Amino acid sequence: MYKKTGRIDDMMRLMEKYDVDDVKDTHLQVAADLEEKGDLREAEEHYLLAGDWKSAVNMYRNAEMWNDAYRIAKQEGGDTAQKQIAYLWAKSLNSNAAVKLLQKFNLLDESIDYACENGAFDFAFDLCRLEAKNRLPSVHFKLAQQLEEEGEFEKAEIHYIESGRPKEVVLMYVHDQDWENAERVAKQYSPEALSDVYIRQARMAIEQKNFPSAESCLLRANRPEIILRYYKESGMWQDAIRIARDYMPTELQHLEEEFDEVQLKSGAKGVLSFIAQARDWESQGEYIRAIQCYLKVKDSQETDVDLIVDVLKRAAELATKFLSDDEASAILDEITEIFIHLKRILAGHGHISRGRSNQSTRAGHAFAKNRRRQQIQSAHLFLPVANMTDKKEVGISKKKKKENALIRVFIEAAELFLASNQPENAIKAFLLGGQWAKAKQLAMEFVPDLADFVDEKYRESLKQQGRLGELMDVDVVSAIDALLEQGEWEKALETARQQKNQPLLDKYVALYATELIKEKKYAEATVLFEKYGASSNPNNFNIYQKLVEE
Repeated sequence: MYKKTGRIDDMMRLMEKYDVDDVKDTHLQVAADLEEKGDLREAEEHYLLAGDWKSAVNMYRNAEMWNDAYRIAKQEGGDTAQKQIAYLWAKSLNSNAAVKLLQKFNLLDESIDYACENGAFDFAFDLCRLEAKNRLPSVHFKLAQQLEEEGEFEKAEIHYIESGRPKEVVLMYVHDQDWENAERVAKQYSPEALSDVYIRQARMAIEQKNFPSAESCLLRANRPEIILRYYKESGMWQDAIRIARDYMPTELQHLEEEFDEVQLKSGAKGVLSFIAQARDWESQGEYIRAIQCYLKVKDSQETDVDLIVDVLKRAAELATKFLSDDEASAILDEITEIFIHLKRILAGHGHISRGRSNQSTRAGHAFAKNRRRQQIQSAHLFLPVANMTDKKEVGISKKKKKENALIRVFIEAAELFLASNQPENAIKAFLLGGQWAKAKQLAMEFVPDLADFVDEKYRESLKQQGRLGELMDVDVVSAIDALLEQGEWEKALETARQQKNQPLLDKYVALYATELIKEKKYAEATVLFEKYGASSNPNNFNIYQKLVEE
């Protein structure tokens, strides 16, 4: 009844009292009817009473009453809603009016971003061209990204270029494996990205095992080291050496050495091949290369120590004869280090352990005037080495042969150290070879500060080998201590008594007594003092008191 007579307020009053569940729907229906009749103010009231402010906003939008739409959005929807309505309001106007409106609300930048997010790039460009030219690159960039996602690469290229980001075009074409266009754009707009294009193209070619194409790309990228590495990893050594020779000459020698090492491990070459190659270099006057070949024996599986020693001596002769002092010294350092490592072979620990890798390489290619090694040899310094081919040696055991070979190795090393004016290292080489007299003589004549060091090492050797009789001749205290370490207390005490040194004897008697007391052998400790005497040393009083108490 109230509805038919237009008494809407009375109708809603009754419904709120008797039909609460349908109040909202009724407000919406009433609002829609009023909107249709053009009574927008009343319609707004019912939309808001129904809690549907968005419908009220849309009503005013449809009626192009933007002020009211903005008012309600700001009042009911908050910051986000009012910005959205302001944007739509501006979009309904011409460009100039839109800019002024957005500037009024301080929403120009945000509206440009919103336009891009919603694909309204024409509107975004209009806003930028009028009052935000600084934003044009970012709009071009966002449009380019969208076009790329849609597969519109040519159009995307235009906008990437306009955005000032040509490298993005290059990456787009690289991702699509369109190498021709990637190269074209890089050459024209982004030369610094050209190398990356070639490298990525080469990477794909390598994955496809298309090495010629990969090589071409990497050479154009001026990155020969990459294709060289791939050739090495693929076992294509000849191609790797070719690249090094043509484009990386400084790496050639190192690469050849790696190749030799691979061949050695595979059994492809041995010491004899190195010797033959070295002799060939000698005949051509290429002494550095010859020396390098000789030194490769250190990495071989060869177990003929005499052969290895002879080869290394030949390398040393070439170094001292044809190289400068500094260059020869570097070679001799490496050779003598190899001699020292030969000890591992003779001890049965496998092939020669590698020493410093390339001092021979660092010796350089400049030759100084010829000089011959001055042999520092005299009767008082070098004793004759046993002749390995002497008939008397036929019956020598294998162990003795190893010992003699070891002596020879270290004597050779000592000679080379002396030739390079390194008496300290020569002394150490003699010590490693057990040549104590020679080491001591050399120390006394050239490095007196090392004389005590030689004596110490000699004592340590005698002690380790259990040669206590000889040790007593040079250091009785060390000999006694060695007996104590073996638990030979009685022998130690007898040795101490023979020295006619009562304080020395008292010291060891007290030590032994202390050990016996720890083991609760009080009677034996008492007998010990009866036999060797009880010292008046105050430090022993605690021992005596303990024995009396027990």
